Amino acid sequence: MKSNNKLTTLITSCVSSLRIQKYFLGGAAAVVSGIFIGIGFIRYKPGFPLDDSWIHQTYAKNLVLYGRWEYIPGEISAGSTSPIWTLILSIGNLLGFKTPFFWTTFISVIFFVCLVLTAFEIVKNKKPELLGYSFLAGSAILLEWHLLWSVASGMETVLFSLLIALVFLLLNIQKPKWILLGLLTGLLVWVRPDGITVLGPILLIFLYKGITKKIKFINLITFFIPLILLIGTYGWFNFGISGKLFPNTFYAKQIEYAILLSQPLLIRIYNVFSVLISGAGVLLVPGFIWAGKNAIVKRDFWKIGVILWIIGYGLLYVFRLPVVYQHGRYLFPLIPMFVVVGICGTSELIEWLKSRKNTREHFKTIFFGSVLVCSLIFVSSGEKAYIKDLQTIDQLMVQPALWIKNNTNQTSVIAAHDIGALGYYSDRKIIDLAGLIEPEVIPFIRNENLIMDYIEEKEAEYLVVFKGWYPNMDEFGTIVKKFNFHSGTESEEVQIKKIK
Repeated sequence: MKSNNKLTTLITSCVSSLRIQKYFLGGAAAVVSGIFIGIGFIRYKPGFPLDDSWIHQTYAKNLVLYGRWEYIPGEISAGSTSPIWTLILSIGNLLGFKTPFFWTTFISVIFFVCLVLTAFEIVKNKKPELLGYSFLAGSAILLEWHLLWSVASGMETVLFSLLIALVFLLLNIQKPKWILLGLLTGLLVWVRPDGITVLGPILLIFLYKGITKKIKFINLITFFIPLILLIGTYGWFNFGISGKLFPNTFYAKQIEYAILLSQPLLIRIYNVFSVLISGAGVLLVPGFIWAGKNAIVKRDFWKIGVILWIIGYGLLYVFRLPVVYQHGRYLFPLIPMFVVVGICGTSELIEWLKSRKNTREHFKTIFFGSVLVCSLIFVSSGEKAYIKDLQTIDQLMVQPALWIKNNTNQTSVIAAHDIGALGYYSDRKIIDLAGLIEPEVIPFIRNENLIMDYIEEKEAEYLVVFKGWYPNMDEFGTIVKKFNFHSGTESEEVQIKKIK
């Protein structure tokens, strides 16, 4: 009997120890994300689930080889949306790794572990009196399939999400370190230009603290000096390369997908925000709404700021770039803070329900179990999607790039719309029809007649393109090789055409 009591005491102390919880979450995040990626590599082979990853890898490789910001050797260009991410990837090349997969996976897993622990800290600080909710927040994020896919993607998404979470963690401190907040906000812009959106909730906190006389003028100075310096150097960096303040992708994507803005507004809103609930997030919707109501009633400006940022960031894509392909990856950075607010709100909702008559005490346990079980179910679906994406990119992007490398002259000029793997593997002169490397294409990016003229003007010998991407160019060039990918009822084909 005494031994049972000792065991119970030991288990209780372990569960209630914040240090043990953090160690467990950090280890679990590393293991789960590693297994998620490892299964994909084993069941198919090492790769990335989208072509854009290879754009960063190409810039990183060429930066180390030639010491210049080039996608095509000899041509400086502003095709990297995330200069910081490219610089981080270049470290792998400096260390001598023969393939990009180990280093990219390693740093992505590290950032993911930090993201999980940051979410844990935020909820712990917001709800220190409610044991377990901070642990649930960390668990929900480490099992969130979109974020696991992000870790495996080779993109900057997890780093971007981590820095956003760190900004909100610092904002939740009684006396924030404003200089650090300025540095983080400026760094966010270097990771992705839309990182500037966190300035909204920061200014809201500034306003609140100013009204309540909890902030000094020197705090504003220490925040804005590093912020302005970092944003200024970011604009100078891009302007020095392309003559514009933002990378080419910032402009090209908006023009290329402008047709999506013709969709009804409600459809665009649904498509964008459904990314947040296409998983266990659907269980957090009542808590998210409850958190919003309580934030207004209690004048919790931190929570109001986070909620407004989530809504505002989503609406930015609704009105400017309502794309949800590749599982809605542009919206993934919203998920961690949505989970944090949703769990905080659910904890408040459960406590309110427990105060009502006839409400059972184990409602909290049911909620915890539902979130974790639902997350695990979607992790399985996410793994299948990841493996399919690996196959798609390999067979439709990497294999054509290798064919070009092995079957064309070194002096051949290749025109292509998707240039990621082609740039990394082919070692050929590339004509970029998506405008990421060659911004002069952007004004006529969807005009097929001008695209054909441009290809001929640049004396391209081959065209690599998805079948049907340019419907009016079927007779343009002669097909010399086809690459197909079939999955269920879906079928995609990439064609390599000889132009001359």
